Amino acid sequence: MSSTVKRKIANLFDRPGGHWLLSAAATHWARSVTGDHDLSIIYDGMWIDVIDQTYIPRSSKFGYYNFDFENMRRIARDRLVGSLDYWTHVYRPQNGDTVIDVGAGIGIDTLALSPLVGPSGRIYSIEAHPWTFCALLKTCELNRLTNVIPLQYALSEKPGPVWISDLPNSEENSISGVFLDDHAISVPATNLDTLVASQGIQRIALLKLNIEGAEQMVIKGIDRCASQIDHIAIACHDFRGGAYRTREPVIEFLQDHGFEIIERRHDPRIYVRDHIHGIRKKL
Repeated sequence: MSSTVKRKIANLFDRPGGHWLLSAAATHWARSVTGDHDLSIIYDGMWIDVIDQTYIPRSSKFGYYNFDFENMRRIARDRLVGSLDYWTHVYRPQNGDTVIDVGAGIGIDTLALSPLVGPSGRIYSIEAHPWTFCALLKTCELNRLTNVIPLQYALSEKPGPVWISDLPNSEENSISGVFLDDHAISVPATNLDTLVASQGIQRIALLKLNIEGAEQMVIKGIDRCASQIDHIAIACHDFRGGAYRTREPVIEFLQDHGFEIIERRHDPRIYVRDHIHGIRKKL
């Protein structure tokens, strides 16, 4: 059967009443293409990849091709391994730690970090985009991440509404303080000081920020709680140019708040070279 015919059939069944049949057909298709019988495709309000009983949300519409099946296991592995490489370069969370994951997306980083903090630890996973937050909830529910507290907020300088983009790649969505044609979804915002106080958080072993250029909006809302943060990892996006240039303000903020700066300036990956890590200086 040609890929065009398969696509037409998939589009026909990608609707209520047809999802269960399309899920079964897609699972058979994936296993036939790869010979890997530990791969499944399910529909639970959205399309979800299942690899060795690990559930990773993918999309609201069915969009699978042979390439997706052939690379599903590798991509999932690379994303989970990459999460630990990016965010635990300086500090690897330990049992009982509290981690705040800002810009949690569908929960890949949360999924990688959850086993590290263990049952007695907590991860506060913060995501603003409505659909992406629903996917984050699915990640936590289906993978039984009982130590994760998902929160639907944008982090900004102060509480109030902000606007977020709605791009096909959910990992590229960013927030803006003003309504724009490409930032048209209104979402609630808070600042880190308010969030930490409202959740009763006493100590933050690791604060991770990956918010697509909104770093300055967030650091302006970190004041009272700064002394409670032991380690911080911020993904700046200067390599994209333009309004994404936040590296210098982030470094200045960390230095002003008593952090030692760690960078990966010689990493071959340009985006990793823009990751700024901070370690609380010992008094």
